[in-house]
Amino acid sequence: MTETKAKKKRARRPVRQSEVGNQHGYLCPSCGKGTRLYIQAVIRTEVALYPDGTEDSGGDTEWENSSAARCSNCDWHGTVARLKTVTVEGASERYFGSQAAAKRLETAGHPPGGFE
Repeated sequence: MTETKAKKKRARRPVRQSEVGNQHGYLCPSCGKGTRLYIQAVIRTEVALYPDGTEDSGGDTEWENSSAARCSNCDWHGTVARLKTVTVEGASERYFGSQAAAKRLETAGHPPGGFE
């Protein structure tokens, strides 16, 4: 069997979101579950200030490979880069962290952090 055919044979099929437990295709590297993962992220939003309070626009949630991650199933702690990833059936590219977004965060003065 040629190397190309062997690689195609080993290629994994996309899995259903219900099999993974999240739409991003992340799995804990310790227990293999994806249902109780937490990532430290930054939410970029615009806030309107009013005399009686504030209102936000919802914003975008962003993280990068060096962002802290943890699994509450088995108490694993590490970074997003250490999470296992699988391709989720029907997931679009927007669900995956982008290097451009990570660079924007660092440039804006939001360095990667950890859970406290």
